[in-house]
Amino acid sequence: MSYPTSAEMGRRYEFIVNNSKEFMTLMNRDYVYEAVNESYCRAHGKSREDIVGKTVAQVWGESIYLSALKQTIDRCFAGEEVNFQGWLGFRALGERYMHVTYYPYRNSHGIVSHIVVVSRDVTEMKLAEEALNQAHARNEQLLASIPSILIGVDSADRITHVNHPAETAFGISAAGCVGKLFFDCGIQWDWHEIVTRISEGRQGMKPTALSDVKYTHPDGKEGFLNITVKPFGEETGQRAGFLLIGQDVTERKILESQLSQAQKLESIGQLAAGIAHEVNTPTQYVGDNIRFLQDAFADLSGVLAAYREMLRSARGGSMSDALVAQVEQAEAAADLEFLLTEIPAAIQQSIEGVERVSGIVRAMKEFSHPGVDQKSAIDINKAIDGTITVARNEWKYVADISTNYDPHLPLVPCLPGEFNQAILNVIINATHAISDMQRSGSREKGLISVQTRRDGNWVEVLISDTGTGIPPDIWPRIFDPFFTTKEVGHGTGQGLAIAHTVIVDKHGGTITFDTELGRGTTFHIRLPLDGAAELFRSRPAVQVAIA
Repeated sequence: MSYPTSAEMGRRYEFIVNNSKEFMTLMNRDYVYEAVNESYCRAHGKSREDIVGKTVAQVWGESIYLSALKQTIDRCFAGEEVNFQGWLGFRALGERYMHVTYYPYRNSHGIVSHIVVVSRDVTEMKLAEEALNQAHARNEQLLASIPSILIGVDSADRITHVNHPAETAFGISAAGCVGKLFFDCGIQWDWHEIVTRISEGRQGMKPTALSDVKYTHPDGKEGFLNITVKPFGEETGQRAGFLLIGQDVTERKILESQLSQAQKLESIGQLAAGIAHEVNTPTQYVGDNIRFLQDAFADLSGVLAAYREMLRSARGGSMSDALVAQVEQAEAAADLEFLLTEIPAAIQQSIEGVERVSGIVRAMKEFSHPGVDQKSAIDINKAIDGTITVARNEWKYVADISTNYDPHLPLVPCLPGEFNQAILNVIINATHAISDMQRSGSREKGLISVQTRRDGNWVEVLISDTGTGIPPDIWPRIFDPFFTTKEVGHGTGQGLAIAHTVIVDKHGGTITFDTELGRGTTFHIRLPLDGAAELFRSRPAVQVAIA
């Protein structure tokens, strides 16, 4: 048997090293690379000649060498085998996650003369590990965040399972309840409704749902649950067990009761800058007029002083031509004719400005009407007018608004604040449609028309615009929550959805639209008068008419 020569062994080792996917280098105590393999060269996008004979600082850069590499290399030259894992940047590969081992190489005297560095690219493994960890974290977070109440009951009506949310919500313990009759578990809620739905579900072997079931917390406070009862059984005809799944919706109901007012406050916040501008304009000319009146008063004071002097002279019988000339000079200096003309105008303008500010404040007060549970009879013409005033700065630069109110409309039962919110959202939607038309090349100022009229037991509000119209492909989604055709950051998709909820769900009315591309859209809002609720039930909630 023949053995390979040293030269042959060297070539074999060189072949293995150069064909290894791992990065291999050999450096001396001067931090100079004496040998590198092909993988290391490819990673740096350099040839072996560009690296061998260079220092670590020259290859990696002085800052990286001093901040990240030198300390590790020094530890290895001190005789320690050092491992490192982390992200490193390579010229050809970019950022890669590497597992690097620094091996001290000792000469025949036991002195560390060189370091062998072997680096393995474990980026894919690292990314997979991070993805797996993230997936586990998400799953753990998801499971921990589920608030659903779960109670399992067998065919004999005995509890088989109670989870932690159920224990917390009802003040019961799984250990104390499992094995006991479900109907004796001590939960305080509407048992009649629960038992009825369980019976229905068992008979039909299909899930049944209950909404807003009132229950009592252990601390005595009341809450609300949405409950699903899902029956299950092994054989047809056998009494079924069931799984009761509950979700606490108390906070949601509280938030729903506050949502209308919050939406109005949000709208006022969005309109605040415009409202401030609307108030500032009349305030400015009121201020200008007051300053003019202040100056005019000073001028008139001089004229009055001259008149008084002339009066005293006349009474004393010493009137002179010089005194008359002095009075005439005072009149001329004060420009009396100008003041007599302009002072009444300034007073009238100031009155109008104050009335304008009062109107804006009054409109804001009416628009931000506190949310109430019960409807009240309101003058919707006045409510719409106030909303138009509040939104003036939104529409006045892109459109004019014309109104045609039926003066004989009766008072309409409404939730005032929420009705104002719905009208505001439709007007702003019309403004945006006209703005879109102008951006597409139209230079004309648009028009928004608002009309009210009576139709039997209904009151109608028609809001028309000369905007872009609504494309047919989005008609079915126009009232969907969060649906918007605007760019990110320019619309939440809530405006028309809120208007639909307010008009249809809370007022028993309808909201429909006629539209024609390039010509505009008209929204028809119908509100029932007293006695119209039953009529509404036979009508669809949303209709679309195509122009």
